[in-house]
Amino acid sequence: MKTILITGANRGLGFELARQLSEKGHNILLTGRRIELVRAAAKKIGAVPIELDVGNKESIQSLPERLSVDSIDVIVHNAAVLHDEDRKGTIMGTSWEVIEDTMSINAVGPILLTQVLSNYLRSGSRIINIGARPSLFRNLDRMSGMAIYRISKAAFHAWSIILSREMKDRGVIVATLHPGWVRTDMGGSNASRSVEEGVDTALWLIEEAPDSVHGKFYLDREEIDW
Repeated sequence: MKTILITGANRGLGFELARQLSEKGHNILLTGRRIELVRAAAKKIGAVPIELDVGNKESIQSLPERLSVDSIDVIVHNAAVLHDEDRKGTIMGTSWEVIEDTMSINAVGPILLTQVLSNYLRSGSRIINIGARPSLFRNLDRMSGMAIYRISKAAFHAWSIILSREMKDRGVIVATLHPGWVRTDMGGSNASRSVEEGVDTALWLIEEAPDSVHGKFYLDREEIDW
């Protein structure tokens, strides 16, 4: 049994991942920013509800006060935001409020959260990062829209690479994945994949994948170039 902390897990991809892992007997720390929604989601699957806003420094820094565990086997950085204003937006046309919130949740929050949880990680622990293939540097000029979201995820990817180098000597495995275009509130109803399909690679990275996944990016359990 692993203790697994998942951010943004009260709905969508995060909840489906939490549900399947809980059914397999793992101890799930289900986090989200609205505690009433987190409690309701956790109750459905027998997880531990924890209030956590990854876009808020104070919420992240105070997280250890709300933890009842001494160590964490897996951190899944799943929480992310895509504002409606940004879906068809441009860099020059996006408001400061949307830029700040998107960067805080998608890029800055995971960095600070990992710092705060660093002492809970042991050799063999894993950090699983939910990335986005459209935000790989080689893909940034291949589409329009979602400008700030894609910038924030590109920063997230850069951090993932640097983090994997820093964690190597500690024996903490860091791996990043793209879940595909998934039917969630973010992905929309026209997306090509179900949430069950979307979490498959994450489940593999958490439970089955060898340590050689460290520092790499995956889609459908296959490594792809950064």
